[in-house]
Amino acid sequence: DGDIPAEGAVADFGYTSMDMVVDMVCRCKDSAVDDIQLKVVQCILSIITTNTVEIHEFALMIAVQACYHIHLVSKNQVNRSSAKSTLNQMLSIVFQRMEAYDLRMADLSLVDGLSGSLSIR
Repeated sequence: DGDIPAEGAVADFGYTSMDMVVDMVCRCKDSAVDDIQLKVVQCILSIITTNTVEIHEFALMIAVQACYHIHLVSKNQVNRSSAKSTLNQMLSIVFQRMEAYDLRMADLSLVDGLSGSLSIR
């Protein structure tokens, strides 16, 4: 009840709609029901791997924490291995996207540098 900011306050805290979705999904990580734990892991993987939304900071942190938590506390081996695999995939994707972003920024810097040196006097 008191953990979720009021609808108007979401923007005040800098949370996006996806931050709130990830938060709600990750809150289910403590469920003792194996199927719910597995669905949490699957949902996190779907959110992280999609190219249509970006997950940063708060949402990324709690997604990593949820997978790690499920891997540590689940008594179901399928859930443990799924959480571990999802965590590996998630971190791999994050680093791939960071490297791609760095390359795009380097290309833009190169183009900006070339356009400045090619000016006609």
